[in-house]
Amino acid sequence: MWTEQQVDILRTLWGTVKTSEIAEQLGRSYDSVYNKAKSLGLGKFATIKSPKRRQRQAPQVSLPSVPFEPEFTNPDLPPHPYWAIGPHNCRWPLGHPGDPEFKFCGELVRNVGAPYCHEHTERAYHRMGRKLEDA
Repeated sequence: MWTEQQVDILRTLWGTVKTSEIAEQLGRSYDSVYNKAKSLGLGKFATIKSPKRRQRQAPQVSLPSVPFEPEFTNPDLPPHPYWAIGPHNCRWPLGHPGDPEFKFCGELVRNVGAPYCHEHTERAYHRMGRKLEDA
């Protein structure tokens, strides 16, 4: 049951304060306040939205430019075409994918499930701030 004092507070605050804040002040549920305002015909029933949160900009990070140099590190092992790469072979691309000579390194990987051999893992996952020559 709503008291006259609660109805007066609802009429005063409706449209200027969020419905959830009115409910908290009156000690009632959000739905109770919303439905009472609707039954009193207090106007637009959309709740007042909180001010939009400022969108956080992603930090601008400049990555070092690394020239792409196709290379083959193990002269005893020929580069592999895609269809010859198994789950234990390095998948480091050699050349450009559009070239007919495009291949993969194919050297055996140390860790099961790793995509690259040791040398290419070092090259692919070097820490920021370290130069490629250090990797």
